[in-house]
Amino acid sequence: MNKYINFFTVLAFILIGIGCKNDTNTSTVSPASEVVELPVEFFEFYQKFHVDSTFQVDHIVFPLSQKRDGSKWEKDNWVLHKPFDDLGGEFSRDFTNLNGLIIEIMKDKTGTVTIERRYSVMNDEYHLIYYTIESTFGS
Repeated sequence: MNKYINFFTVLAFILIGIGCKNDTNTSTVSPASEVVELPVEFFEFYQKFHVDSTFQVDHIVFPLSQKRDGSKWEKDNWVLHKPFDDLGGEFSRDFTNLNGLIIEIMKDKTGTVTIERRYSVMNDEYHLIYYTIESTFGS
């Protein structure tokens, strides 16, 4: 079972690590086909977050909640996230804006792997405050 968890963890990092195909600067569509308005400042942050490694690390609240086993992501073993790639339609990405808390959900089309990231404004800048990868294979 551990080999499946490792496989999907690596798959998730590959998904995040491959070049961006879905750039947008205005809004995105949620699963319910509702338009979600995202602040322009978030898009500026989001783009820089995925291309500037120093900026990325500086805009993460470490220790970051949460790994599947309940432990936290630490700065010293953080794997840099790259722009989203849908891998030819195999993955989808949706955003939700809950009064300034931006929630990003990425899923493979089979529903086997789900990645969630949450961003919030702290000291007038967005920061990644939550990151998890879930798989139907369990732990």
